[in-house]
Amino acid sequence: MSSEVCTCNKESNQLVLTVNQGEERAFNFTILQDDEPLDLTDYMVKVYVMNAPYSSLEPIIYKEITTTSDYDTVGRITQPLEGKFTVSFSSNEINLPPYDYYFVAEITDGYVIQNITHNGNYSAIFRVREM
Repeated sequence: MSSEVCTCNKESNQLVLTVNQGEERAFNFTILQDDEPLDLTDYMVKVYVMNAPYSSLEPIIYKEITTTSDYDTVGRITQPLEGKFTVSFSSNEINLPPYDYYFVAEITDGYVIQNITHNGNYSAIFRVREM
């Protein structure tokens, strides 16, 4: 499974995750708050791949990432004190028609949900390319 490192913060440009149709892929993220790693010890990361960025729509792919979730099928908060997590996608999940889907990632402590992939007018993209 190939992986790529992504750094997310409010000042970054639009995030585009590019995958080849039908491949296995993992993406590594570091969450920063005020240029410092956010401690993810008590957090869950929720990831959605959607046809449009509307919460009323059912996601095509949905994952709940924790410090104990399965690394190969879901992903895992790998270094909570360093704000690092991985999201993993199987070949079946990425066997989607080539298209630019919306990628949404949120962190929650069980009380507050914070979107970490939306910056003003920019939404993150999950781009599936034809093999």
